[in-house]
Amino acid sequence: MIDIAHFSPADPALVQFDLAACRAQLAKFPHVFADTADADTFIVCATAADAQWARETRAKEPGRMPSCALVMLHLARITLGHRGSDADHQLMRQFAEWLAQSTVCTVVDDDGNDLTAACHTSLDILYA
Repeated sequence: MIDIAHFSPADPALVQFDLAACRAQLAKFPHVFADTADADTFIVCATAADAQWARETRAKEPGRMPSCALVMLHLARITLGHRGSDADHQLMRQFAEWLAQSTVCTVVDDDGNDLTAACHTSLDILYA
C-alpha cells in the first residue's frame, strides 16, 4: 500500500479542487471529522470507538496527530495519508474513487513517483 498519495487537478483549465464538494463527500461518512486544529484536515475513522479515541488523543496531545488515516484538503492538492485500519482504508478508497471520478487528476506518491496511469484504470496500486 502507498503510505501517502497526492491528487492534483490534471486539467490546466481547472486550477483548483472544489473543496466544498470534498467536504460534503467526507461528511457522508459518519465517523470522519475535521481536525480541531486544522479544518482542512479530516481524520478518517471507520468506527465510533476509533473516532472517539482519535478525538481524545488529539485533545491530549494537540501538537501531534494520532496515527489515523487522513485527508488533507488544499485547493491545488488533496493528500491521502493511509495510516489506520483496513476498514479506514476502505473509506479512504471510497473517497479517492469519488475524487478520481469527479475530477481528472494526477496522482503521485510521497517520493514523487507518478501513479497517474495506474490510477486511471484502478486505485488498486494505492490500496494493495
